[in-house]
Amino acid sequence: MKKVFALLALLGVLAAAGLTAAQEGARPEGVSFIADAQAEIVQGNSAQARQDALSAALRAAVEQAALRLVGPQARPEAFTASLARPEAYILSYRILGEGRVEPEPPPEPAVPAQPAPAAPPAPSAPPTEAAQAPAPPPPPSLYAVRAEVLVAVDALKRDLRARGLIVPEEEPLPAVAAALEGSPPAGVSPERVQALMLAALQQAGFKARMASGQKAAGELAVAARLKLSCAAGAGCQAEASLVGSKAAGTGTATGQNAEEALAGALRLGASALARQLRQPVAVALRLLGVASYTELAQVEAALSEMDLPWRERSFAPGEIVLEVRAAGGSEGLARRLTGRAFEGFALSSPQPAPGVLSVTFSRPRPQP
Repeated sequence: MKKVFALLALLGVLAAAGLTAAQEGARPEGVSFIADAQAEIVQGNSAQARQDALSAALRAAVEQAALRLVGPQARPEAFTASLARPEAYILSYRILGEGRVEPEPPPEPAVPAQPAPAAPPAPSAPPTEAAQAPAPPPPPSLYAVRAEVLVAVDALKRDLRARGLIVPEEEPLPAVAAALEGSPPAGVSPERVQALMLAALQQAGFKARMASGQKAAGELAVAARLKLSCAAGAGCQAEASLVGSKAAGTGTATGQNAEEALAGALRLGASALARQLRQPVAVALRLLGVASYTELAQVEAALSEMDLPWRERSFAPGEIVLEVRAAGGSEGLARRLTGRAFEGFALSSPQPAPGVLSVTFSRPRPQP
């Protein structure tokens, strides 16, 4: 029997050790928010007021998370009202402070200055007793709660997007240096072809110019290959292929004349090129300077908020590699991260290479 008890005790110790190790190795999920709330104490029921204040603080934390996702121009109550149970997005919470808040006493009424003595007034009828207004009720006592709340931001974002309250952040397109390959189609001047090309690219979301000399840093060189055929009484048909180093788009259109057909084909080709460039591809994101799982969790939460799917590839002191799927590859990911303000940290010095982006993690220095 003693051996049985000893075995059970040993199994209990091993289970507890395994649970502790699992807890230490686990990384926190979600994003933390600090929220304050108060509730009125009705008929001396402080316990109920505490519960009401805590519920309000938890709801306020979810509203903070939703504001971060939707933007400061939105009203928190507008989108939290569409969520069935805001508390369902709370992973955990910790009360930082709580207590009863007594109302401030009303200010003492000012004593009017005594006027100088005057002659006694003439006798008049005895005054009637004026009805005095009832005194206002004293302000109620409150119960205040401050809590640190861990919110499941990914689940909240998914549900807000399903309700059409947020849309995925769209990848900005690179600047384009366009050039016509070969001679312009017969019947359309080179100047007019260039104007149609620029108009189509700009309508698709590109910042475009006609190439002249060497392209600038970060520009995408795009060559336009045009085909045009016209028949008397049947209109024209055009095909436009816009070919870049990373993607290409082709469009075909018909029109009453050559210019109309070319304009339609170029618009379709530019739209197809933009769609190709916005297709996410895998990028190895090298994070330099990350020293703990807590810092890594901050970066991963920020990537999720930016709608950038990721997975861990390797973890070593001072360098972590994540696989991130981003439109535009490493250059597109660098554009997304450059100049972006993150909460509690910064990602600087982006160095894009084919399929790889290296960035440096740093924390802001405390102000003296």
